[in-house]
Amino acid sequence: MTSDLDRLNMSAMASMERMAEIQHLKANPAGYLFDRLRERIKLFRLQLSDDCDIGIIAGGGGGAFYVEEVSFSNPDMLIFRGLDADGYAIELMQHHSQLSVTLTALPKRGDRPATVGFLVNGKPE
Repeated sequence: MTSDLDRLNMSAMASMERMAEIQHLKANPAGYLFDRLRERIKLFRLQLSDDCDIGIIAGGGGGAFYVEEVSFSNPDMLIFRGLDADGYAIELMQHHSQLSVTLTALPKRGDRPATVGFLVNGKPE
């Protein structure tokens, strides 16, 4: 049987763990945004037909490009790698506080829709 003191201790420990998690998120906003972007990209992929790939239009007026890889560098940088319409490599780096990304459908380049890789600490997730 759990005493009132034990319940209070467990509640305090849970609160301290949550506070540590919040502090980690505050200290590493790029990682937090990466997690949120990953979920949004996966949901967007589900909405696309099989003849489309995922593209990104970043704030700053550049055209859309085929996104192949998303990663981050804590505490502040998100990195998008892919190919432009002519097949040239492109890498977009965005500070977390200036992130402005539009997901868009682009014509499929191969037989199958391309997948977006998500890298954590340089390794595929």
